[in-house]
Amino acid sequence: MKRTHIAQRRLKPGFQRPGFRRSRRGLTLIEVLMSIFVLAIGLFGVAAMLPLGQKKMIDGAIDSKKPQVAESAIAFLSTQGGLNPSRWITLTGATTGTPFDVVRVSPAARILCQVTGTPTVGSFATDAVGLVAVDDIYNDCVVEFRGGRLRGQRRLISDYTGSTKTFLLTGAAGTLSAPLPLAPYLGDSFTDANGNGRYDAGEVYVDGNTNGVYDPPDTFVVIRSRAFAIDPYLVAKLGTSAGDFALGMPRVTLSAPAGTTTPMVLAAAEYLATSDDDLLFNRPVGNNDPTQIYSSEPYIDVNGNGVYDSGVDTFTASVHDMNGNGTWDGNLKRKSELNMSWAATLVPTIAGNTEQYRVSIVVFYKRVLDAVGTAGGPTAMEIKFNSSGLGGGAASLRATSSSATQQADIAPVRAGHWILVSNASGKEHRWYRISAIGAPFQDASNGNRWTRDISLAGADWNGTADQTSNAVYYPGVVGVFERTLQIETLPDTSN
Repeated sequence: MKRTHIAQRRLKPGFQRPGFRRSRRGLTLIEVLMSIFVLAIGLFGVAAMLPLGQKKMIDGAIDSKKPQVAESAIAFLSTQGGLNPSRWITLTGATTGTPFDVVRVSPAARILCQVTGTPTVGSFATDAVGLVAVDDIYNDCVVEFRGGRLRGQRRLISDYTGSTKTFLLTGAAGTLSAPLPLAPYLGDSFTDANGNGRYDAGEVYVDGNTNGVYDPPDTFVVIRSRAFAIDPYLVAKLGTSAGDFALGMPRVTLSAPAGTTTPMVLAAAEYLATSDDDLLFNRPVGNNDPTQIYSSEPYIDVNGNGVYDSGVDTFTASVHDMNGNGTWDGNLKRKSELNMSWAATLVPTIAGNTEQYRVSIVVFYKRVLDAVGTAGGPTAMEIKFNSSGLGGGAASLRATSSSATQQADIAPVRAGHWILVSNASGKEHRWYRISAIGAPFQDASNGNRWTRDISLAGADWNGTADQTSNAVYYPGVVGVFERTLQIETLPDTSN
């Protein structure tokens, strides 16, 4: 019998016999922990992006809102009396002020002055009563001749002596303080036959300059040419004088109405200089919708119960009655956080036109309502331009001392923030945005004062390459919008 051999076939790799099942390998604990670790890192990254995303949303809202705030401010200044010099007042008390420009309170007018004494091309005087207080720390008033042979001539006074009311012009030829082309003329004398106070054709006159015709006296008005800031919200909030906005730049508020010295009340200043788009809401309870918060008229809560009680709490119409209806009102308007606000700095551009100002609308976000040099408020420093000042350029920002307090003052300044630069005389002021900034260090060559190297973006600085100027850092400034605007022309009224 023939034996049959069955050839044994080799199994190929990966071949499984029918009915055979390979066991599956599970995840180890180390692999699970590593997966959780990787996932946690990703989740932490996502969580870290949430505050950044929120900040970017806020920044985007600010960037879209600040041009609207600036345009609203410019519209007010241009069309609603903000550029009327008779409304500019400095606050001397909670409810009283004094005119900032050389104007009469009532009627609102510039004082038309007549030349007296023995005038020359570089000196002349007047007996105008209204000019007693025109002298200021810089003597930077402008005289503009409105009548006589010098009509239309403008000069920046280099010195004014208030006691004798004498104006001096000592500038070099071609400057704004250069002597006049002619000595101011006192005018031909005449016999006022009809007693109307002016020369009429046919009246007898003395031809003082022998030119064959009657010549009236040269008359002029005095215009202040100092830079200043319109800042009604801060002045009204403090209820008193707020100090200078920067070196030689007084703060003024606006009177209400024009031509008076009554300052704008806080409610009006708040309405004017803030944006109320960021409305306040009560936190919702359960599924209820959030309710809007309304502001009410202030009062003195005598019994301290948090609500107004007629006949018990004090409500003074002249102080607390915001809408002038004679009674206390609980709901006046929707209340907002008032995060966005503005102030305006005005710098005169004297050349060619004494009524023209460079107006910078300064937009704040969560502004610190305080005066310069106080806790949490604007910080005064020094700045030295390291180049020609073209476009701002490289500069050094220096604290006024080497103390730890000064280090703390200069530390919060960041790229993207704004500073106001003023020259030593306080005549020129420019806003600059900090485009880059270095870490604070103590400058051994300058008394170990705390210093930061910065790069500025803005207009050309009018100064020499090594000029040291003053700088004020204002927390909360998010934008500066500049325009050249014409102020309103006041009528002339003689003494």
